[in-house]
Amino acid sequence: SAVAMIGANLRFGSSSTANATRVFQCHPEGTTEATVIFTLGALGMAANIALMGVILSKRQLRR
Repeated sequence: SAVAMIGANLRFGSSSTANATRVFQCHPEGTTEATVIFTLGALGMAANIALMGVILSKRQLRR
């Protein structure tokens, strides 16, 4: 893909700039996708914190 080629050109110093002139447009629903990803991350963190609270509150689960 063109993105990989641009990354390769920057990394290895290739003199080919044919792909670098292309302008990439962001997906119009990027904010919705980002919101979903951040929400899932926050829910995962909350679940981990809740699980730690359960483990710390129950003495038989501690080692």
